[in-house]
Amino acid sequence: MPVRLTSISVPQTLEVAVTGPGDANRMYILSGTAVFHFSCPLGGDLYRDTLTVLVGPAFQTGQFKNAVATGALASISAGATHTDPVWSVDNVQAAWDAPSGQTKVVASLAVRSRATAVLRMGFQVTVLAKV
Repeated sequence: MPVRLTSISVPQTLEVAVTGPGDANRMYILSGTAVFHFSCPLGGDLYRDTLTVLVGPAFQTGQFKNAVATGALASISAGATHTDPVWSVDNVQAAWDAPSGQTKVVASLAVRSRATAVLRMGFQVTVLAKV
């Protein structure tokens, strides 16, 4: 089951007029901090899951052209009994989400060691669109 998003802290959107590439005429830079709780239920191997976040304005079919995203650990936790802990944002991808029209950010996360958790992930997404 995917990690459940609690909230987005301080979401920000910067809209810039552009002339391309192609027929793109807007660039959106979206940033914020995703707040959630992802913890390792057992010790030992890496425990992996995904976090999905919908961000930015809604686009109609054909308006969304492309997007790139980055993410980084913004808050981690480890209990007093942790051994060999790992916290990881393995990769972050962005694409258009047809049902909402928004940009869908999907982050692959990993933790290892009992009582370790990832609590926040900072993100930035750049979207090209024709509006």
